[in-house]
Amino acid sequence: MATYITIADVDAYLGETWAETASKPRYVAMANAWLTAKGVSDAQPIPAEIVTAGCEVAAAAAEGQLYVEHAQGAVTEKRVKAGEVESQKKFADASATFGDNASLPQRLQFALALIQPYVAPKMSIIVGYGAH
Repeated sequence: MATYITIADVDAYLGETWAETASKPRYVAMANAWLTAKGVSDAQPIPAEIVTAGCEVAAAAAEGQLYVEHAQGAVTEKRVKAGEVESQKKFADASATFGDNASLPQRLQFALALIQPYVAPKMSIIVGYGAH
């Protein structure tokens, strides 16, 4: 796993009270793992945008918002019945309602926007070019 940020980076960005001292190594490790999993380039020196994104991700981890599933979207159907009291709601998938990243917390959406230029494109294979 690459190291994009350190505790000192996050302390400088958010102040030293962003998390309990004992928990900071775990949150920074989670942020570095998240950035690695997103395919962020670890070329040196690490660009300021990636450090900022990593700090936001570490803060999201400290707030309990990293690696949390958000599956509820907009209400697509609502039914209310007065006699014998009945209530029913149906929700759309969050990604169908808001797009792939919109159900994510604000910090993670911001981090994704910051790292986008530094994410390596997925490998692809082109089969055939036609007649030569």
